[in-house]
Amino acid sequence: MLKIVKAFAPASIGNLSVGFDILGLSIDCIGDEVKVTLSNKPGVRLNKIYGNSNSLSLDPEKNCVTVPIIEYLSYLNLLDKIGIEVELYKNLPLKSGMGSSASSSVAGVFATNYLLGNKLSRIDLLNFILKGEELASGAKHADNVAPSLLGGITLIRNNEPIDIIKINYPENLVCVLAHPDLYIDTYTARKILPEKIYLKDFVKQSANLSGFIIGMMTNDFNLISRSFSDIIVEPVRKNLLPFFDDLKKAILETDALGMGISGSGPSVFALAQSQKDAEKIKSSMLKVFERFNLKNEIYISKISKEGAKIITEE
Repeated sequence: MLKIVKAFAPASIGNLSVGFDILGLSIDCIGDEVKVTLSNKPGVRLNKIYGNSNSLSLDPEKNCVTVPIIEYLSYLNLLDKIGIEVELYKNLPLKSGMGSSASSSVAGVFATNYLLGNKLSRIDLLNFILKGEELASGAKHADNVAPSLLGGITLIRNNEPIDIIKINYPENLVCVLAHPDLYIDTYTARKILPEKIYLKDFVKQSANLSGFIIGMMTNDFNLISRSFSDIIVEPVRKNLLPFFDDLKKAILETDALGMGISGSGPSVFALAQSQKDAEKIKSSMLKVFERFNLKNEIYISKISKEGAKIITEE
């Protein structure tokens, strides 16, 4: 019987500009790791956080890595029968717009489920993972947790009951994800959004969303690029990012398919047809960040096909 399991869950980009709260993409190069150990002492304990641990609580009922595990064990009527000792390897920066809380939530419950013999399917784990996302952001939105768990590009048709569709995408699609040294609280970034929008804006954004998805599924890069526009959320949230307009102008002068805010920010992303194009985008990003005197981390990555995965077991 397994005693120790360590899982990895990739970073993710929520919204993908055109699909607020319903589209997401996972990247291959960075994510959080969680180690779970079976214990004879019933309950869930968060013993250690490595890496970007500032302000994170060790209270298992106040951390998004352990809340889904508690919900999962409660559902299986195992919370008072077995113990789970948890260690979080926090590789993703907090409040980054890179799906940091989602990655932790996914890795924790994915490792626990594997440790106990995969009692539930991947898709069935989402309801527990969403509890962690709700704790972190104040809202149950699956646009980060779904791609981090399942991999690829996902469409969230409904949250309750959960209904996720994986979207085919061009094999050579490359993502450039940049995290500038700024702080944006997810709650604040959601609070500033309009509660109502004009019908004409809804129609235009719906057309962009439809074109973007069809472009992905048919490998039509031109259609993806033409549809890569957010007229509802980006115009509001970009005001939290002083560099945004300059950066977007510079990126769109390259061969980028498009560029937008990753999740609630401050991270931004661009999509490219090739590694060569992605390198050009990165170079443009670096020049703009230098002008604004902003420290930054930039990742170039293929899309993660697998999503969450087990990396060690004992």
